[in-house]
Amino acid sequence: KGSLQPTINNLENVSSDLATSVHRQQSAIASTKDELAKHRSTLQDHGKALEFYQGLRVDLATWMGALRELDGMVSLAEEAQRRWEVDVTWKKLERFFEWGEDCTSVLEKHGLLESKFTCA
Repeated sequence: KGSLQPTINNLENVSSDLATSVHRQQSAIASTKDELAKHRSTLQDHGKALEFYQGLRVDLATWMGALRELDGMVSLAEEAQRRWEVDVTWKKLERFFEWGEDCTSVLEKHGLLESKFTCA
């Protein structure tokens, strides 16, 4: 028994080291599984956020297209308003000159006009 004691002690030490190593490996596996679950959860959250932002991007693209179309329509309306204002201004000027000619004609008929200036 005495000659086997060192071998038994050696085997007990190896067994103890092996048990400690197995415990460390199990702990590392549990830690890795926890990290994996955490990363999967984070990835899932990022996926949801990405889907949200992709939807938002599509909505923004739709709105930008609509705004460009409205901008074109507003430009056309502004151009039409500018042409209308030009037309109204010319009509007002024509009426003003016609009024001046009418006034001149009335004054001339009654002999109250001393001189007359005409535009060519």
